[in-house]
Amino acid sequence: MLGDQAGAEAILRETLAQAERLSDAFPLALARSYLARLLAGSAPLERLDEPARLARDIIAAKNMSVINWAYGVLAKINWRQGDLAGAEAEARAACEAARPFPPHLWELTALRMRILLDLGRTTEAVAIGEEAVQHLERLGLAGYGELALRLAVAEARHAAGQTDAAHAMLADTIPRLKKRMDDIPEAAARERYVTNVPTNARLLALAKEWLGAAAVAPSRLGL
Repeated sequence: MLGDQAGAEAILRETLAQAERLSDAFPLALARSYLARLLAGSAPLERLDEPARLARDIIAAKNMSVINWAYGVLAKINWRQGDLAGAEAEARAACEAARPFPPHLWELTALRMRILLDLGRTTEAVAIGEEAVQHLERLGLAGYGELALRLAVAEARHAAGQTDAAHAMLADTIPRLKKRMDDIPEAAARERYVTNVPTNARLLALAKEWLGAAAVAPSRLGL
């Protein structure tokens, strides 16, 4: 459900209900993790108890393949609530738990970097971001979270005063976004993908600011 938060939530709630009826541990953990991840980023602050509970259920079940996402959910919730120290601790735990599952690591590293930047730990944020990008490129495993990671690296470099390197990373990331958009056949879905998905909207806004409007012209993005 590209950029359709309400539609995605409805489907995930239905999937969770089915998984609860079946009582199969792994599908239940997956359903909980996907719904928790969506709500941790999109639910109002007063409704964050639900994704926190789902995340704690996953951690209690000790399903190691998705426990990293659960720690990531708790990190995002703490971050949104202003508990930066708690958020960083949960994000660090998420990244450690994701090491056996590299494709999970990119998004979680990006989250930890943003928390570190808010804590004023810019040098640390740059270091873990650069290491993660090198790891990604060495493995050749992009997938979900790559855009968030590259965007976070660009912003960390910028915060560290590495303006040219920040711009270079952003310029390199725009074609990667375009490649994903090329796989979306419907124009309305492409539009939602770049306006309703926070990482993509932030990426285009920064590219327009740093690189100029021509870098994100609709004709270049296929909109």
